[in-house]
Amino acid sequence: MTDFFAQSLQAFQERMRTPWIGSILIAFLLWNWQPLLFLFASDTALPARFAYFEIHTDWRSLFACPIATGFLFAAAKPWISLFMDWLGAWAIHRSRLRADRLAEDRSFKRLNLQAASMKRKAEIENEIVDHAIERKTKI
Repeated sequence: MTDFFAQSLQAFQERMRTPWIGSILIAFLLWNWQPLLFLFASDTALPARFAYFEIHTDWRSLFACPIATGFLFAAAKPWISLFMDWLGAWAIHRSRLRADRLAEDRSFKRLNLQAASMKRKAEIENEIVDHAIERKTKI
């Protein structure tokens, strides 16, 4: 008996891995989430839950729309994946450009600080030389 359940679960998992069946099931859940939620999670009497489910579902919401939406989603899935890959690559590219720009700014600031330090050092040396020349001329 446990082998039967294990085989059934394995068969169900294999079918769910196919993009068509999985997409149709997801579309079914999206189309019928409110009646299903009321059917399984409500505290009202069971006949009232079934009546609510019958009133709020029909052949379109149970079969036609989920199948059509599932097939559309399964057909569009490669394009969606391609777009998401492009979007991820674009974000990584922008992040790397920003990191390069920040590194360049840090390098530029470091060079400016070094140049300012060298200039100040040269000014101090010139002041020392000028001061020494003034002393020599006074003697």
